Amino acid sequence: MRTRNIVLFVLLGAAAIFGIGFGVSAMLAKKSSSERKPPVIVQAPPDAAVAADAAGPPADAGSPGRVEHDAFSFVDNRHAAHRFTGGAPVLDGSDVGFARYMRFGLPVARWHVGHIRGGERAAVADRVASLEIPLSSEHAKWVGQLAMRVHAAKDQKLQIKINGRKNGDRIKLEDGWQTIAVPVEAGRLGDGENLLVFETTGAKGTIAVSWLTLNAGGKPPDDPRTSATFAPEASTVTLAKDASLVWYLTVPDGGHFVAQTTGACKIEVRGRGSDGAFVGGLIAADTNRIDLSSMAGKVVALALTTRECPSATITAPRITVHGPAPTLRPKAEAPRYIVLWVMDALRADKIPIFTPGARAQTPNFDELAKSSAVFRQYYVQGNESQTSHSSVWTGVYPAVHNVRMAGVGGSYKIDIKFPTIAGELTKAGMYTTAVTGNGFVTADGGYARGFKEFRNMMREKGVINGVIYGAQIVDAALGQLDKRRADPTYLFFGTIDTHGPWIARKPWIDIYSPGPYNGPFKDFGTAKDLGFKPGSMGCSIIPPKEDIERLRAIYDSAISYQDRELGRFIERLKAWGIWDQTML
Repeated sequence: MRTRNIVLFVLLGAAAIFGIGFGVSAMLAKKSSSERKPPVIVQAPPDAAVAADAAGPPADAGSPGRVEHDAFSFVDNRHAAHRFTGGAPVLDGSDVGFARYMRFGLPVARWHVGHIRGGERAAVADRVASLEIPLSSEHAKWVGQLAMRVHAAKDQKLQIKINGRKNGDRIKLEDGWQTIAVPVEAGRLGDGENLLVFETTGAKGTIAVSWLTLNAGGKPPDDPRTSATFAPEASTVTLAKDASLVWYLTVPDGGHFVAQTTGACKIEVRGRGSDGAFVGGLIAADTNRIDLSSMAGKVVALALTTRECPSATITAPRITVHGPAPTLRPKAEAPRYIVLWVMDALRADKIPIFTPGARAQTPNFDELAKSSAVFRQYYVQGNESQTSHSSVWTGVYPAVHNVRMAGVGGSYKIDIKFPTIAGELTKAGMYTTAVTGNGFVTADGGYARGFKEFRNMMREKGVINGVIYGAQIVDAALGQLDKRRADPTYLFFGTIDTHGPWIARKPWIDIYSPGPYNGPFKDFGTAKDLGFKPGSMGCSIIPPKEDIERLRAIYDSAISYQDRELGRFIERLKAWGIWDQTML
């Protein structure tokens, strides 16, 4: 019997949205703007450095006392690094990582990376192009100058706008490469994303930028990128004194930072989480690792900074984890049946396999996870049904498919130009069938495209958002699958038990809320009860504590109810003898 292909997929609807910011807001320490000193990258608690020195090298320094393998290479992920020189952020127009500041060219590409101008690699800007540069409020006050290396044509002029306002007069550009320095007027920059617009006028053609930095002022640097360089072939990083590189990453369980350096140089390693938690230490000739496990599961800004020498070479910086390196399993036979089950508005932080200690009883999820690929790092594309489903259907981000109902400028319908997963699987010879209880996932919205059979049980009732118990949808899904068991089949079905209105399910409600309750949410609750306003995706009423606890118990009871249905679905596939041929 071959290995079963299982992927545990839970779509978070109206759940917390996780993401990693590319900004420096969480990295910069508080510093009086009057001192005009550069902000410190990833500020440590006052006693952190003392504690690191006092601890001395770890017991396994130089020769790890554990079996381990590499989980993250900093050199391999060099394009994700943020470079700082003297506290000033440096944007490298020659690197593909420049794309993060131009919103990856979405929704319209105004910058074009990887071009050669005047013998140098650079990012080419349209006549009007913008960058978004994130800063903390402290850093915004410290910045007094924008310096950049620009390639232009004779008689071109450049107007720079900062956050919607002109910053100074137009700058007359020379033919070829030049470095320009533009004073930044006080108060123009602020906390968060700062929009910089570059407008080229005069002679025809476009400008190109090889680097850009926001510093305190003074003579522009020759090339601030030289303070932090990579040698991929040797797996090394060279950092000048007080230069920093910062990566945003999730620390794995048992993660250690490991690297080598020589001589008297010391590499300061500082990691800061969004909750203010800190981990750090020093890498030196006799100390090659720092235990990061206290930050396991958290997204951190991890900074490397050279101290006590003009320049340091860091060899093979990486994060390691316990155990031998994984081995590649033999390729499995392709699944005959593919099932995508969307449990609408189900929060991962309420499920024990994702959040140990969560209250909801989920024995079937727990058992399934033992033989599944469980994704603990994921990014929800939106908190609207249409937005999230459209990303799953097409495999593209909301900024590309533009399906959303909140705000202005969005579309309710998937554009015909985007291929869908059902369409591709139909081409591959699978029978494609679907059933959902979500009244917003409709044929009119493009969600039936590619399916040979598509049912929306909510719309069949003549309503958009009502009540359909998951058991009804699971029965319908099993019925559709049963009819096509002789054929390779792709089945999508969507249950809505954790979507509002929230209905108390027995016996779990009596377990999660056992005491007497006489409030308004005895058997159910709705978003309207919480002051929900359509189109705003938010609520304006905060109930008393006992009512909030009751609503949470109702929600958890719906999770346990869906877990029961999960177990029933799996048992039916096992009874049919097709579970080992199914990817769920």
